[in-house]
Amino acid sequence: MKTLKNSSLIMLSLLAIALSSCQPKLAKFSYLFSMESVMNYKIILTIDSDKQYRIEEQRIFEDKSENKKEPIIVEGVLTDVQLEAFKVAIEKSRLDKMHDSYGFEEDAESNKDRDLIYQVNLETPDIQKYISIRQTHTKLFDQSFIDLLKLSSNFADKKLKD
Repeated sequence: MKTLKNSSLIMLSLLAIALSSCQPKLAKFSYLFSMESVMNYKIILTIDSDKQYRIEEQRIFEDKSENKKEPIIVEGVLTDVQLEAFKVAIEKSRLDKMHDSYGFEEDAESNKDRDLIYQVNLETPDIQKYISIRQTHTKLFDQSFIDLLKLSSNFADKKLKD
């Protein structure tokens, strides 16, 4: 009986270790989120594991009509809570398992000026992943990836308004 109990504990421990190792934990990383309305505007958010963030807003259409280039740049330091929220969202989204491109293989010319283009880039010592997505194809993704896009967009929007 004691051997069966010990064997069960060992099996449960091994299962817990195996399950926890399936999901990569972010220690050192760089994350980029970009959202672009072609020829209109672009927002780029970069975050790293040292808590640094940088947001750049380019008003392409306005700048072009005014013959200037003046991006709005906001830089700062994430709180521990913000960094943890991004780490959890990135880990849950499983970017390393996604394709590199979504929605560009079809009639790309039909709505190219109206589409939103999302780009996500994750770099760690083990992973270099770059993903491009046409907005019309966001229904293909798990909720965890959509949540990462929302977190990134909402964070950038809030910091640009502060």
